[in-house]
Amino acid sequence: MPYIALHNHSCYSMLDSGCRVEELVATAAADGMPALALTDHCIISGAVEFVQRCAEAGIRPIIGSELIVEGDLPLVLLCESDEGYRHLSELLTRGTHEYRPVPWRRVQRLSGGLIALSAGRDGELGRLAAGGDVENAVRRARFFAQIFPGRFYIELFHHQPADRVLAIRLRKVAEELGLPMVAAPNTHYLAPGDRRLYEVLSSIGTLTLLGEEHPAKKEAGEYHFRTSAEMRRLFGDIPEALENTARVAARCHLSIFEEVARL
Repeated sequence: MPYIALHNHSCYSMLDSGCRVEELVATAAADGMPALALTDHCIISGAVEFVQRCAEAGIRPIIGSELIVEGDLPLVLLCESDEGYRHLSELLTRGTHEYRPVPWRRVQRLSGGLIALSAGRDGELGRLAAGGDVENAVRRARFFAQIFPGRFYIELFHHQPADRVLAIRLRKVAEELGLPMVAAPNTHYLAPGDRRLYEVLSSIGTLTLLGEEHPAKKEAGEYHFRTSAEMRRLFGDIPEALENTARVAARCHLSIFEEVARL
């Protein structure tokens, strides 16, 4: 089964990505991916351009976003249906209007039609795993799975060598609860050599100097777009996490953008 990149940021994630939409889509198409997701930070402004670029490249677009939920933590949401797109739009609109993380009670009320990924290293499960707190990671994963029944995936990633240990811990969480895993690195720039551009944008966005630490900056590591070959090398020992990317992509169908794709 093909690998599909499900967690990607574009320049629509203001000062948080160096990826232009057309370059992101072209890179995925050149790699042979039949589909691609766009999950910009708290926004879906790039959806129309993304759908049009995907139509030109002959790949299927998956619309999503990285939402900030209660606890000031990210959660990746993908639109499984038109209902999910309406719900995601409401979650993002209210969150932006209120200038605060979205309460879990609202996420639960508007979870229909949405597929959730645990958001990698910065997500709640990733942070708990990094601290070695597998017990609480299991507890929180159970909570997420209740909000998104049959639609919650534990995200695996590889940005630093230490992430291999986190993958083992997150795999334990998934196996204990019988939850599916998905390999979905967090893309913020296209190629490894583009890291400097991302650092410049991130420094502008946080009003800090290059090399100066800030909570909103990505720590040292690789956040470039991973090719299918790279992903098979990194996650070959967890094939279901790669295969599940295609299964997730197959579940996502939006009719609302069909006319946009024909423009």
